[in-house]
Amino acid sequence: MLRLAKVVLAGALIFMSVSPAMAQPGFFREIGMSLYANQSLDIDAGKLNSAGIRLALIAPLSDGERVRLDFRLEGQQGFFWGHDRGVEIAMAPALRAYFKCWTLRPYVECGLGLSYQSLDIYELGTDFNFLSFAGLGLSLPLSDTVHIELGYRLRHISNAGLDGCNHGVTASQAQLEVSWAF
Repeated sequence: MLRLAKVVLAGALIFMSVSPAMAQPGFFREIGMSLYANQSLDIDAGKLNSAGIRLALIAPLSDGERVRLDFRLEGQQGFFWGHDRGVEIAMAPALRAYFKCWTLRPYVECGLGLSYQSLDIYELGTDFNFLSFAGLGLSLPLSDTVHIELGYRLRHISNAGLDGCNHGVTASQAQLEVSWAF
């Protein structure tokens, strides 16, 4: 129970650090909120699933005629079930490039950050791990300031060899995001 309380407290701190109230005018100009679901691809003992919510502060790095490049600071909290039950909180900086060829804008993304899971599974070895991902998706503008996005990520969590057990967990992730410019 104490372990779960620590996880919830750490998750609350991450969400407070990635809230609209913390976004200062200037660098961050947009906020995104995503719902996501994962399914593991490589757990031998059975499927490990998770779902959660992600908040992102978004800053445009460049906005050319054909490509827009954004820096994203993402905080997330999710819940695992299946092979094991647990909670995950994570914080990851990321880059996302939008291709402005059509009204429906494709994008590619990648990121690397830190993750904490309350899972007790062999594949991870430790509670604190590294989270890396690459993805692609589509962005549809609903107005000048609101976009809805549908995406796919391939994500991997492992401890990078800091523990003897470092198989890691690779998962497919589907995500739905709404973003607002301010």
